[in-house]
Amino acid sequence: MQTMVGMKKSQMRIQQMAFMILAVFFFFTLVGLFLLQVFLGEMRTSAQEREREQVLNILESFSQLPEFSCSERSSFCIDEDKIFVMKIEEINQLYSEFWPISSIRIFKIGGNFSTLKECPSLGCNYYKVYENPEQTQQMEYSSYVSICKKIKDSQEYVYNFCELGKISIGMKIKS
Repeated sequence: MQTMVGMKKSQMRIQQMAFMILAVFFFFTLVGLFLLQVFLGEMRTSAQEREREQVLNILESFSQLPEFSCSERSSFCIDEDKIFVMKIEEINQLYSEFWPISSIRIFKIGGNFSTLKECPSLGCNYYKVYENPEQTQQMEYSSYVSICKKIKDSQEYVYNFCELGKISIGMKIKS
């Protein structure tokens, strides 16, 4: 009889040890999942920050691209005539692979514009240079620029007429 009681105690201890091993295994599994979640969250954050830095770098250098910059070497100056050329659909398609962005818009600042009126038209204040219709969700980043064009006055004198503008670049939101 004592051997039966001893065997039951031994079996009980084996079961307790098995449950304890399972509990320790589940504990470390939960700790591992928690650490994995923390590291993945940090990776997502750093990827979003890198993407934001990329857009800011694009904004910084965009006005100095030969496709948009004024002929004079002034920084943050966009030639209005070149904007009209870049709005052409065939040129937009050529540049869609070149630009890692979803939209480019340029706004004229100043005057009493209560609504957006797309250029070219009289009293316009907005250029939609490039827009990718496949990318609907986007984050907008913007910077201020000069929008200049050459004007010839009545005495045949050619000068630059510049307005304050804002360039807005949309970057696709990655989920």
